[in-house]
Amino acid sequence: MIKSFQFLILFLLFTSCSTLEVPKDILTLERKFIAVWLPSQSCQLEKARGEYDSLIAHWKIFREKYSSIIKNENTKKEVRRSEQWLEEAGVCLKQGDELCVRVKLDQFKFQMQEIRKYWEVDYYIDYLWDFEEDLNRFVEISADPKLDLLEWNEFMPYLKAVNLSFTRLYEKEMDLEFLDYDPDKIDKWYSLKLELDLKLSCLNGLTEGAQIDEIANCAKGIQKTTHEAIALFGNIIYKSTAPEIL
Repeated sequence: MIKSFQFLILFLLFTSCSTLEVPKDILTLERKFIAVWLPSQSCQLEKARGEYDSLIAHWKIFREKYSSIIKNENTKKEVRRSEQWLEEAGVCLKQGDELCVRVKLDQFKFQMQEIRKYWEVDYYIDYLWDFEEDLNRFVEISADPKLDLLEWNEFMPYLKAVNLSFTRLYEKEMDLEFLDYDPDKIDKWYSLKLELDLKLSCLNGLTEGAQIDEIANCAKGIQKTTHEAIALFGNIIYKSTAPEIL
């Protein structure tokens, strides 16, 4: 049985839910989410709209199936908030509001992470999401035209956060089920992880005299590779302008 789900499986032994379905259900929902999230990051709202109905349908199935095991009132609120953010993301998609879609989907992602914390699930993909979040913050700051007003020592904490979350991801052992025990996908992930390590080393090697554009371009290159990694776990063929669902 998958190590990262051991606690959850023992917990479910005392419920009416099938213990064998839980890891598969969580990963299936995650992949449906990635199918909407990833194209929304590259202005492909039409593609995201095409995958949205499948995401919300799987979310409702997941909610009905497992909500009965959640006894904590605060966590029940997390579930309700998750659905709220997901529904609001759908409204934003219809309106073509790219920023709103990104915000609502990130809020849904965060709520799902909180629910997994309640279950004490050490979920591998959450390490990738944490890295993506810190990296995205760094990318936004490095692309800010006011960056030249920051002292290097003010900029460094953001880079340190990226390094820390990547170290946690890099050192975390992954259960191969996350990549369907597929040798090609597994090899691809280790290749991407090495690529991220090399690119991050390059970013860390920039000196105080580096140009703003150089920092921003390097950070965006890391972000592109990170999106490719997320696509891999989402069972998606990654193209920066048009992700294709397998």
